[in-house]
Amino acid sequence: MSKGLQLYSEQRKSWPEEGKHFLAHRCGEDILTLYQAYKPSIAKVAVEKQSLSASSEFSERRMTWVKPGFLWMMYRSGWASKSNQERILAINVRASWLFEALKKDSVVSTVGKTRDHNIVVQWDPDHDWNGAKKIRKAIQIGLRGRIAAEFAAGASGPAVVSIEDITSFVENMRDNVVAVGKEAVEQHLLVPVEEVWDLDDELQDVLCMR
Repeated sequence: MSKGLQLYSEQRKSWPEEGKHFLAHRCGEDILTLYQAYKPSIAKVAVEKQSLSASSEFSERRMTWVKPGFLWMMYRSGWASKSNQERILAINVRASWLFEALKKDSVVSTVGKTRDHNIVVQWDPDHDWNGAKKIRKAIQIGLRGRIAAEFAAGASGPAVVSIEDITSFVENMRDNVVAVGKEAVEQHLLVPVEEVWDLDDELQDVLCMR
């Protein structure tokens, strides 16, 4: 996790203050990072086998929620401190796979029947390093059915390029920076570089971004 990091105090200057944006870390021409939090036993197998479905504890019958926003994931998991969310995985996926799946098989939870689609999208307030809500909206993506199976297949499937456990980085930031307070955060908090992805008009319409 040493590459693609920037001081939070600098990174936030490039982020929009409001509106709906697909804000994500770019780790290749067609690769972006999604985050999930799991209990240690699932995360261990997922990284070793480069596949979530390799763990007998992972259930494809449940909705799998992924988040492209690092700080949203930190809010949700309490910086990897909540029960069964002690391990943070950075899952690098093919952007073309994700965006095509969103176009063909997704619905925003507030506008359609979610049972008719394999992807459910939610727009929620983004969160700051300390959990404070932002005006800007962040996207959460729920996967199930065929799409969840493709995602869970890991590096052997069409979706995932690699799976990395970034828990040690998260714990270092949590214990040595976030826990200290605002002054430490301003000077030392590192976060993955995230940019606003330029989505085409069709996808923006599907995601109710306009």
